[in-house]
Formats: sequence, structure tokens, C-alpha cells
Amino acid sequence: MRLTISTFAVVLLVVLPVMGLNLERFGYHMPDFFVHSLDVEIYEDLALLTGYGGFMIYDISDGGLQYLNRYNPGGGRGTPVYDCTAHDGIGYVFGRAAGMWVVDISDPRNPSALSSWRPNGQSLEDGVYCGDKLTVSAHDDGLIFLDVSNPRQPAVIGTFGDMSNCWAVRYERNGYLFVADGPGGLAILNLAGDEPELVSRIETTGQAIDLRIDNDICAVATGATGVDLFDISDPENPVFISNFVTPNYAGKVGLDENLVAVADWNEVLVYDISDPENAVLNGRKHTEKRAMGVALRGTSVYLADWGPFRGFNYGEIEGPDIEFSTRRINPPGDDLVDTTITVYNLGSEVLQVNRISCNAPEFGVDPGQFSINPEDSVEISLTYQPTDQVATSNMQVQSNDTDENRANVALEGIGGLAEGDRAPDFTAPILSGGEYTLSDQRGRVQLLIFWASW
Repeated sequence: MRLTISTFAVVLLVVLPVMGLNLERFGYHMPDFFVHSLDVEIYEDLALLTGYGGFMIYDISDGGLQYLNRYNPGGGRGTPVYDCTAHDGIGYVFGRAAGMWVVDISDPRNPSALSSWRPNGQSLEDGVYCGDKLTVSAHDDGLIFLDVSNPRQPAVIGTFGDMSNCWAVRYERNGYLFVADGPGGLAILNLAGDEPELVSRIETTGQAIDLRIDNDICAVATGATGVDLFDISDPENPVFISNFVTPNYAGKVGLDENLVAVADWNEVLVYDISDPENAVLNGRKHTEKRAMGVALRGTSVYLADWGPFRGFNYGEIEGPDIEFSTRRINPPGDDLVDTTITVYNLGSEVLQVNRISCNAPEFGVDPGQFSINPEDSVEISLTYQPTDQVATSNMQVQSNDTDENRANVALEGIGGLAEGDRAPDFTAPILSGGEYTLSDQRGRVQLLIFWASW
């Protein structure tokens, strides 16, 4: 085994609104069944979406998102599936502790289950077809190799346990397997021989949780530290190139030639890595929910947005284009009194905001109508009046943006007390033992500190 350790500096990027080049929505689908979309993979002319709605299949051949059908392992709300891969008309769907399902997608409008396989206590996260076998990442249980020559009877043919926490796997370059191995960084195995051989392992800036490969570049999502880029022209001697820190949390990554797409918590981002030592943020959109998974083909970005499935085109935007400093106000982290939201025009023509409205009376917005020149912005004031009920609302913004003329910002309120109201009584356990009841302390000044750990 060759051990390669790299010492590097984290490159900090100042993240500002992106003008000129950006992301313009070309597709949107919110299923009429319960769904929490978690990841997306591209296979031929199909987008394969996984989540709590099962294994969902979309036709992307005409540049849109046409929902075809799904395979729902558990029925009803379904068993959550986290990732998938496909080869030769067969989809392999991974449900962590629930196991793996093998699905015939040769007719994507009528997917049919061929078999399922549940390991003994192992958690299956991701997989990839490797020549004549399927390799599955199983977190701290390492890698599992399956014979799937008969997809109705998958059989274990080997394992590799010298791993830390296997999240994602990719197969490239004459038998080399690339593994996002959590705290173990980027691990590379040679599968060409009779037994898998770990040929290199290189440190990442944070925990390696996803990866994509194109040409001689491997992009690794590392969570809070962003994305690492590696030169893998010699897989047995990978070289760290650079790191770029994303604004939030890089959970998933897509790569196609000189572009990297990142699912970054509540944003989807596109970076130009023509110069991989100096990545440039050129595309940015806040998401409606949570950016859970992302795939990139050419300049088309496919986003699993926790609920909906969304498609964006990256490039020069013709006409006006609306964007917000946030798509969700969610206390207690957000102060809902005298809060401001910035509305940007990222397009090339004047953006006319015709009307802003909230569908709950507890929320107010000012102004409700204005125009924004290209590459300019306007701040709007959002007010919230708490009541004894917790209010939620959508702030709907109607504009002349051609692809998003009705944009939403989700607003979630908090229950409130009027001035002079008595604090509600409660009882809670004390770390040192016993219980604390607020009403027992009446007449005394109380300082309450709440904390949590997870």
C-alpha cells in the first residue's frame, strides 16, 4: 500500500451575489405523493431521483424534467432510499439499513422490481458498477462486492474493511475505485487483480462525504470545509490541487469538465474550475427547501431539493432574473421583527416586482412594488406580530422574471406572549438529579440557559 499525505492551506472565498452568469430554472416537479428527495444520478437520458418517495425516474432527453414513474419499496409513504446507480438497464437502489433493491428500468415508464438484498446489520449508502461486479459503500463496514450477473440473485463475493466511513464510490480508469471515506479522506483501490488493493489514500480538508470524477480531476465534497480538488492523472499518486470553501455545507457535488455544482445546504452553487487552483463562484440560487443532492451534465444542473426536483441552466441570463438573500425565514435563528430581505436582479434587463403578498395577517412587507435595474438590489422590510398561534406563510413575489414569475419565500413564525403575560409553567429534569419547576421559584429572579448537543 502506498500512503500519500498532503499538507495544504484552505483557500477562503468571499461569497457575494453573482451577476451576469447564473442559474435559470428550466424545470420543476413536485410529486403529488409524499416525497423528501435526497439525491439524483444521471443515467443515459434519465435522471434518477431517490428519497422518501422511493426511486423516481425522469426523462431529461428534451432538456426538461418529465416525470415517468417510480418504484416505491415500502408502499404508502415508502421506505427512504438514499442513493442509486444504474447499468445496462438495471437500477440499484440503496436504503441504508433497509438494504438494496434491484429494479429493471429498461422501460423507465414501467420500472419493475427484480430482487432485494438486505445485509446483516450493515448500512448501504452508495454503489457503482465496476466491470463485472457491483461495489457498495457501507459506512464503517467498508466496501461490499456483489455478483449481479443474475440481477434476480445478487450474491456477496468479497468485502474490504480497511476503511473509516465509506460514503460514496466512483469507478474510473482501468480498474481504479475512488472512495469518499469520511475522516479517512480520499481512498483509491485497484480492483484489476483477484483481490482489491488499497494503492493510495490522501487527506481531505474535512470529512470526505461525496465525490465526482471527470478527466484528471476528482472533486470531493467535504462538508463544512467546502470542496477539495485533486489531480488523479496517476491514481496511485493523487495530488491535492486546491480547496474552495462554500458559504454553508457542501453535502453533494457534481462535476463536468470545468464546472463543479455543489448542493450547499440551502443553496445550489456552480464554480468555474478552468483554473483549478482558483475556483470562481459563477452561479448561485437559494433553494426552496434543502439542497440534498446534485448532478451536473454540461451546463444543466439537477437538484434534489428535499421536496421538489428542480433543473437549472447555467450561463448568461437574458431578461430579468429574481433572487433573494434567503428563501426561508425560520426562527429561532432568524429575528422576525424588523427583518430585511434583499431582492436581487441577476439578469440583464430591468426586473419589475409587481406585487408582494403574505397569506397570513401576522406578516407584513414593505414596499410591495418596485423595480430593480440589472446587477442591483432592493431591501424589503418584513414584520411579524406574534399571536397565541404559530403562524406560517408564503411571501409570494410576482414579477416579470420569465422563468420564475411567482417566487416564494417561506415564513415560519413563533408563538408569542403579550407584554405582562405570565411565563408558562414547566417542569424539566436537572443534570445533578431531580426536577426543576418554574412555579416553585415564584418571587425569585431566574436565569434559564438552554443548550443541546447532537
